[in-house]
Amino acid sequence: MDEDKTDSEIILEGVKPKSSPFITQAYEDLQKKVIDILVDAIKYVASSCGIVIAIYSQILQSYLKDPHFNSEPIAKLLLFAPLLVWFGVIIGTIIGIFPRAYEAKTDYEKQVVIQKINKIKSRWLIAVLVLFGLGFVFFIYIMFSQIWELYPFNIQLTNAKTP
Repeated sequence: MDEDKTDSEIILEGVKPKSSPFITQAYEDLQKKVIDILVDAIKYVASSCGIVIAIYSQILQSYLKDPHFNSEPIAKLLLFAPLLVWFGVIIGTIIGIFPRAYEAKTDYEKQVVIQKINKIKSRWLIAVLVLFGLGFVFFIYIMFSQIWELYPFNIQLTNAKTP
């Protein structure tokens, strides 16, 4: 009866290896290192964001002393926008760092969980980088609006001209 089967229909049975092949172990180690690198990158974004917040806070204090900005709620919101976005970055980095632990009983479950954590951390890294860049977009607009006297910095000019 076995003679009727072709070579593609025959299933060979073997003995399960007692240890993981080297390539599998190296792949698992690389996957764990990728997660560590993603976490480090998220931490670098958070620390950079803290530095930028400290620098921008000094600039913001000088703007808020001006009475023309205090009378305009949209101008105040525009001035606070970079800070709000950068605080969002810090919150995103905190969320993106977790989860770090996982439970898996089989090698397959372990591989699936590691890939899932990798995707989660990659998405959070992209999200915080986009928010970090958005904060700089607001910051650059504020700096350029001073130079070309765009809103909110044209408030001083219009209020000064009206008697």
